[in-house]
Amino acid sequence: MQRSFYMEEVICQAYNMHNQPESFPEMDFLLVRAALDGVSVVAIDKESGKVAGAAFNKLEEPEQGNFLTYYEKICQNFASKSVTRWMWQIEKLFTMANKKNIFEFCNVNCVMELMFLGVLPEFRKRGIAKKLCEVSICLAKDLYRGLNVKTPIDDDLLQSGCPPQAVTGIFTSPVTQKIARDLQFSNAAKFEYHINNNDIQFRGDSIGVSYDYLKLR
Repeated sequence: MQRSFYMEEVICQAYNMHNQPESFPEMDFLLVRAALDGVSVVAIDKESGKVAGAAFNKLEEPEQGNFLTYYEKICQNFASKSVTRWMWQIEKLFTMANKKNIFEFCNVNCVMELMFLGVLPEFRKRGIAKKLCEVSICLAKDLYRGLNVKTPIDDDLLQSGCPPQAVTGIFTSPVTQKIARDLQFSNAAKFEYHINNNDIQFRGDSIGVSYDYLKLR
């Protein structure tokens, strides 16, 4: 992610994260927290064995609360703190606009969120980002059907737990928004954003940030 998402993702760029490498360890901490759920996906190049890209996904339930608010409080760097705050503000804006949170909107009690998606520059234009999303959806469907396909990052066995009934994602670029459309995601909300002096203001119902969901069947 340090050579892809942190450097080039729209919101990360807005908060100048690419020029604040000291923020990377704090963002990495957030990635590890997502990976602990065992539902993230990594693409490996067969010839070189190098990691080509990854999708860091997280299982979320309404009673868990928003863990992003906790991480935003402990972040010390401006960029990592701002990006984390932005992520939970999107969810807050969604709830305010719809008078219900994403769980109530989708009528589910567990979702798998596509939190971070990144592909290294040398592996782009091969459809890897879309494939990472496709595999993530397949993984969510397996969990939905009762299969425990979680992969732990340590030696601890992960319990199957509450299966996701929907996959969600906050898509911030035309590329990822097209991937969401191609994979039959439905749009829950759109927010237009404007960048001003390392700050982002939201207004109106327009393109920019797309909060999408895919109900599992």
